[in-house]
Amino acid sequence: MEDQSRSKIIAENPIGKGLDSFRAAFGRICESKGISCSPKSLDHLNRDDLQKLAIVILSALQGLRASRLLPAEKGGNILVNDLSTLVSTITSDDSDFVIRRIQPLLQDALAVKSDGVIWRQVYNAVTEHTTPPQTIASFPQQTPWLRNKSSFVDSSEHRKHVDGVLKEELGPLSRCATANYQDYEPNVPHDAMTEENYGLLQGFERNVPADKKHYLRLQSVLRDLNDVGIDNVNLPPACKGAGGSETNAYDVYDLYDLGEFEQKGSRATKWGSKEDLVELSRKAEEVDVGLYFDAVLNHKAGADEKEKYRTKDVGESREIEAWLGFNFTGRGDKNDQMGIYRILGENKYWSSSVADESGNSDFLMYADVDYSHPEVQRDSGDAKEMLEDLDFIESQYSLFDSPLLYNFSRLSTTERSDLRTVFDGDLYGIKGDGGTSEPPACGGQLADIILARKLYAYGGQDDYWDDANCTGFVRRGTADHPAGLVCVMSNAESGQIKMNLGDMHRGEIWTDVLQWQKDEVVIDGRGFGMFPCPATSVSIWVRKDAAGRERIGVCVPG
Repeated sequence: MEDQSRSKIIAENPIGKGLDSFRAAFGRICESKGISCSPKSLDHLNRDDLQKLAIVILSALQGLRASRLLPAEKGGNILVNDLSTLVSTITSDDSDFVIRRIQPLLQDALAVKSDGVIWRQVYNAVTEHTTPPQTIASFPQQTPWLRNKSSFVDSSEHRKHVDGVLKEELGPLSRCATANYQDYEPNVPHDAMTEENYGLLQGFERNVPADKKHYLRLQSVLRDLNDVGIDNVNLPPACKGAGGSETNAYDVYDLYDLGEFEQKGSRATKWGSKEDLVELSRKAEEVDVGLYFDAVLNHKAGADEKEKYRTKDVGESREIEAWLGFNFTGRGDKNDQMGIYRILGENKYWSSSVADESGNSDFLMYADVDYSHPEVQRDSGDAKEMLEDLDFIESQYSLFDSPLLYNFSRLSTTERSDLRTVFDGDLYGIKGDGGTSEPPACGGQLADIILARKLYAYGGQDDYWDDANCTGFVRRGTADHPAGLVCVMSNAESGQIKMNLGDMHRGEIWTDVLQWQKDEVVIDGRGFGMFPCPATSVSIWVRKDAAGRERIGVCVPG
């Protein structure tokens, strides 16, 4: 039955031209060595050549839709994750055995064997190198609460099959990833509007000053962020933490206090007051920037009084006192009538997913929240309703759990999956403890890189992995985003790559939008250009007269 299911997936999701980049890379290697481009020529290639080809074909396979639908050989996961593991193994020092194991896959792909044969060779290659899926701890569970268009998905019900429901749980984020994540087809005629490139800014970091003015700072730069290609901002937990205005609120105390009540030594949170938050959301909506709120639902800290609870099933029952009682006296009579947020009660069991050497691990860090308790379930629902009552929530939100965070991580590094995240410290720099600091990343030109992606990174992508230290890719453009883009990166000395942009770009003059490379590149009559890159740097090449070039270098977020 499992084989029938695999066959159905393979038949409904053909490889097509998905391995053309691998075959082109093989052709270039053979041409450089003066040997024929036949599968038998693999026997004449050295270890480095085979390693490059293995990486190219595995990367290409990761970009195919079938790899995200086919099951893994073991572990209840999906095949694309096994491919990622195999890529990591190939790039290790002890990779000769792995490369030899992949060689039959290379031969069949070059011989253009049937899709069924190629995928069978993929399974053969990963069988001996599949690692068990990661165990994901139950806490700290960080959950974005989203002010954007979506619907609630109880992702905990699907935890064992989280990859299979990733697109469903992503909700509105799927608007960012649809064209390039699941429905990517490199040769589909562009008779419709191309999905826009979206960007997400993590709008905080741990060293943000604890001056209660961060919401105000974000308000002042929202329009500039949107101008450079940031469409969504991820905000820190908006609620009051146990450390009041001095902590980042991952030590969550009161989910209902968004900087409104005098609790834990302060009315406002580290980020600002509730009024500042509401105004931030209003301005975000005005400039069409979405907001994502982090929320910690797994534990609570800063309890107001002690309660009795049992720590471990050893010998006779006994009780000890721990800080588990939450009164929230600062609220007065607003928002909550529960009085004490109780963690101990019926349906309370020890956590079965963690080690027991230290007793009940639910209480090793803060007080773990027990969602099997009906009162706790009702209280979380009340928190959701409270957010809906605020003008800026508009009754739309999603929940993402910890396993999904790992899938976000995989999604961010998977070929042709595109929801790029920019970190506050990279864009604005970091002021660390003891007077230490880090300047903005990319020589202060990260905003230009974000905008170049927003404007020009569209269409089919060809990757160039011919050199271990100098790599790059081409985006050819689409009918409604015709300019295209070339990116060349080096982690060693300066380099250059000969790239093909297609007949549609013949005769064009391209320049580096970052201006770190001063050359001009003329695309020849066959659509090729030689694109250089400075040492340990990056160059982003775009047609010299492409629409929007005048915006780059001008829009700089405050």
